[in-house]
Amino acid sequence: MQKFLGIVVLGLLISGNTNAEIVFRVKCENPKGITYSESVAHLQNDKKLGGSFEKDQFTGSDQIELIYDNSKPNEIQFIWGTDNRIEKLYAKNDKFFHWGLFDENFGNGFYWGHWSFSLPNKTLTHNKGNTHSTGISTGISNAIFTSKCEIIG
Repeated sequence: MQKFLGIVVLGLLISGNTNAEIVFRVKCENPKGITYSESVAHLQNDKKLGGSFEKDQFTGSDQIELIYDNSKPNEIQFIWGTDNRIEKLYAKNDKFFHWGLFDENFGNGFYWGHWSFSLPNKTLTHNKGNTHSTGISTGISNAIFTSKCEIIG
C-alpha cells in the first residue's frame, strides 16, 4: 500500500509540469536603433567630446527568440545567438512584458539594459546605456533599439 501511495504521489508531482502551456513564442529580427553618447574631457578644461545621434545595429544577424509559458509566470526565456537564459520579469500583464538589468561598471558609473515586449504589436524594444566618470573624462551613452517580431510555432 505504501508503494502504491508513493507511486501515486510521485505521478502527481511529475504530471504537474505537463500542464505547462506556451503562451507565446516569437522570433525577432536583429535590433536596430539609434545611440546618443556624450563625454567631457577633464584634462582639456572640460571640453565636450561628443554629443551626436548615430544609427546603430547590433553586430551579426542573430535573431532573438522569446518563449513565455504559464508554468513560470514571472520569467521569460530569452535566446539570442548562443545566449540562452531565463530572465526574471519585473513587470507584465497579458499584453506587455518587461525585464532588464541595472549594475555598476568599472568606470565609477552604471550599466543598464531594459527590454520590453508588446504582444499585440509584436515589437521588442531594448534601451541600454552606461555612465562613467574617471579623472580623465565623464560620459553618458544611451541607445534605443527596436525589433519587429513574428509569432512562431
